Amino acid sequence: MRRLIALLCLGLLLAACQTGQPNPSEKTSATAAPSPVAVATSVTSATAVTSSAASPTPAATLPPLKFTVKGDGKNVATVNGTALTLAEFERQANQVRDEFVRQGLDPNSDEGKQQLNQVYSQILETMIAQEIVRQGAKAQGVTVTEDDVKTELDRITQQQGGADALKKALEAQGMTQDELVGLVRDRLTAVKLAAVLTKDLPTTAEQVHARHILVKTEDEAKKVIDRLKAGEEFGKLAGELSTDPGGKSNGGDLGWFGRGMMVPPFEEAAFALPVKQVSQPVQSQFGYHVIEVLEKDAARALPQEQVDQQREDKLVGWLEEQRKAANIEQFLTIEQ
Repeated sequence: MRRLIALLCLGLLLAACQTGQPNPSEKTSATAAPSPVAVATSVTSATAVTSSAASPTPAATLPPLKFTVKGDGKNVATVNGTALTLAEFERQANQVRDEFVRQGLDPNSDEGKQQLNQVYSQILETMIAQEIVRQGAKAQGVTVTEDDVKTELDRITQQQGGADALKKALEAQGMTQDELVGLVRDRLTAVKLAAVLTKDLPTTAEQVHARHILVKTEDEAKKVIDRLKAGEEFGKLAGELSTDPGGKSNGGDLGWFGRGMMVPPFEEAAFALPVKQVSQPVQSQFGYHVIEVLEKDAARALPQEQVDQQREDKLVGWLEEQRKAANIEQFLTIEQ
């Protein structure tokens, strides 16, 4: 499932660093265990794999993080009065910077500085989004139990190859067990909140299975109808006459579709047309359609990608609404 909680949580930072910021020098292994951070932040099973083959750049050669923080200097932002600390921001920023260096990025280069500054901005947005999710989950009565966290940690431990392997993987990424627990808790909170916010979304809808022949003029469409009435086969005519590129190879078959998926004139005609009947010419911005409805179903299951898209749209809309409504103060300026 592309995206689902990813936008809700804005990638939970390092997973986005690993999968969203590819570097030409990055090497991956199909047999290596996924990064525990990627596992902890993934909605489904993690697939991001990071190589630790490259030797980390000595800390002394890394440029210091340069930030200006207004106010008391302790917080980078507040969300409805809840503080997001500079210490947590710096921890995440250092972690991301070191991971980029392990992947071959030169943090002293202009390109490296530009990439890192973009990621630092994303980290701040992630922290804000995470807090919005936490507060939204609390308002919805969503809770994550210790058993929930333990079950997920056990899964991650097994995926890493055992407790010792997980410990080494965390050390390699500069993470503690407590930090991993926090990421796991945030992920589970987001997943549970998403389930609550999307529980009433439909999984079935009225749908039509239709085919069409698209031509340029009304006269051409009328001639198509005349030939159909004379007994010529619809699919053969579509292959011969239709200007819809897809229609030439499959007899004009559009498959099943629901409302909102076709342009309005076409949709109105298709849903009004009885099964096995051919329409009069239907004009749209693409030309003139001759439509035949093959089947109708008042409650056909939606394709999984459409269900996923509905869920994403709902979650993205929720996050945007919550962000607009929230009282957010930002104190951090990233120095170029």
